[in-house]
Amino acid sequence: MGQYFVAGNHTTKQFIQPHAFGDGLKFGEFTAATHGFMLGLAWLLRRDEVTELLPPDSLLGSWAYKATFIAGDYTKEDIYHDVYENYEDISMRLIKELVKAKEMDRETLADQVRWRMMPAMSSEKEQADYRTFLGDLL
Repeated sequence: MGQYFVAGNHTTKQFIQPHAFGDGLKFGEFTAATHGFMLGLAWLLRRDEVTELLPPDSLLGSWAYKATFIAGDYTKEDIYHDVYENYEDISMRLIKELVKAKEMDRETLADQVRWRMMPAMSSEKEQADYRTFLGDLL
């Protein structure tokens, strides 16, 4: 079946997950993507003169110099499941920020996440939430 991964930050108690970006949860799936999850992670870790000028609620650079990790669901410490239970999922907020900054194309994102609308891939509530989210973006 393979190991599933999530990226998180111990300091901010936040995480992002590949499926929100239309990428697979396995390491080889999200690291091979041309944009999406890895773009989001880079956005969170970026630190330069631009990040110094942004409002404090911006996610750009918010994980820089902090305890950031990519954890699999096979870890002995069970970090993967702890993240889903105790950390804030900022995936959708991050996607909105990337789209607003024109770092992520809305139509490409919509194409990438269409599989999430399939009944076999998510619950009816998840599908409705994602349709609403995409409607707001597009």
